[in-house]
Amino acid sequence: MNKTLFNRLTNRLKKTLKEAQNNSFYENVSGLNRYDNSIWRPIKTSSKPPQEDPPIRKQTPTPGPWARSNQEKFDLFAEHLADVLTPNDATIDQDISDFLANNLATEENIRLLTPKQIKKEISSQTIRKSPGIDQVSPTMLKELSQKGILMLTYLFNATLRLQY
Repeated sequence: MNKTLFNRLTNRLKKTLKEAQNNSFYENVSGLNRYDNSIWRPIKTSSKPPQEDPPIRKQTPTPGPWARSNQEKFDLFAEHLADVLTPNDATIDQDISDFLANNLATEENIRLLTPKQIKKEISSQTIRKSPGIDQVSPTMLKELSQKGILMLTYLFNATLRLQY
């Protein structure tokens, strides 16, 4: 008996609350007018909670402390960029330079490339490959004229002559 009465009153309260919300919404929407910018006022006044950036930490073999403030994140990011963007070591390994000096002196004449070989290599390229660092795609290479293929041949052969 008490449970039945409780359920009825709960359902009636839910129904009354829903009707009140619908009436409030209807009154609010029917009062909006596009000429006095009342449509945009509720959007401007509603404040959304600011989303904070999650803390980060340096990924090392043993993770470091969390960087929570903007300054700590900035310092951590600057340190990461300094580690990643260091220039390569420009020193030449003596063993490699000796090997190259000895073997290049004994090499016979290197066969230069022909335009036919260049054209064959270009035609064997897949069109779906993405362009490299020079932004030259296989489609661009396949559309080269005979003069372009000759220029490529000269360039490749010139680099071969310079190396050897």
